[in-house]
Amino acid sequence: MKIQIKYEDHSFPVIQVIANPDFPKLAENTESEKAESGADVHINSSMNVSNTGEGNARYLCELRINVDRKESPKAPYFIEMLSLCYLQIETSGQIKDLERLAADAAHRMLYPAIREMILNLTARQPWGKFSIGLSTLNSEPAEQASNTQPQRKRIRTSKAAK
Repeated sequence: MKIQIKYEDHSFPVIQVIANPDFPKLAENTESEKAESGADVHINSSMNVSNTGEGNARYLCELRINVDRKESPKAPYFIEMLSLCYLQIETSGQIKDLERLAADAAHRMLYPAIREMILNLTARQPWGKFSIGLSTLNSEPAEQASNTQPQRKRIRTSKAAK
């Protein structure tokens, strides 16, 4: 079976990186204070994929990355980034879950693009470059999916362990 995925368009409609003004105080802590403070940064990410209705295999894919002030108050930066792309999938046979295929392809393109954008933006900021690391794609049970958009399948991503 032959599968062809065509990348149509890509954009960053939301880009927000804010330096944490309290971070220098946190950076001056001793090693034992840093260990006790739990300065881990919680990175939220989610992927949404929806069929555009223009042909059976054209998908709008959305990847959102968020480092929230409430969840990670000790992070060097607070980040909100959204990346979108359109994909067209052509196959020579039947595939059960084209939406999952689109999500996988989009994740492989969008996550590195967001990671690079964050590295470029934070490299010139007061606390230096910040990396969101690697990511894997995980499906969520339907009951955990967003209630505001029931027609869309929500797929969570998680940061890979180092």
